[in-house]
Amino acid sequence: MYIIWHGGHEPTVVTIGHGAIWDRLIAHRLDPHILHYQRHGLFVTWTQLPPDHRDGVVKYLSQVLTPRNECSVPECEQTGVDLPWKAELLPVQRNGCNNGP
Repeated sequence: MYIIWHGGHEPTVVTIGHGAIWDRLIAHRLDPHILHYQRHGLFVTWTQLPPDHRDGVVKYLSQVLTPRNECSVPECEQTGVDLPWKAELLPVQRNGCNNGP
């Protein structure tokens, strides 16, 4: 699973995803919804998760980090994890996944 965020004036999570990370990141490099934030500096972090934990972690992170771009949120129980940022450094929170800027 991976998180793409921008480091502008108000750092924000752009998208969250999982799957074949290399292939997904290559696709995101051509996605205008992702590239919209390029001027702010785009960053990515990723980790490997056991397959039976991925959906729950994606759901948890989608609700906590509220990415700016549409993301697929699975219907399942959340699986909480340690965030890649300290709480006071969390990107600006929004009301769930949405489409575009």
